[in-house]
Amino acid sequence: MPQFLLAAAAGAAAYTAYRLLRREMHRVAGRLAEVRVPVETEMPARLVRGDDGVYRPER
Repeated sequence: MPQFLLAAAAGAAAYTAYRLLRREMHRVAGRLAEVRVPVETEMPARLVRGDDGVYRPER
């Protein structure tokens, strides 16, 4: 019987930890959605290799 109580307590602790983790994940996702920068839908600038061998955006 003590093994069953120990297993039940461990299961309850794991379930509670899962619920807390899930709540925190939803909270963080909400905060990130507020500050998310919209993605540019334009074509990105084409990279051109310069004389020094470094790639830079085409002007």
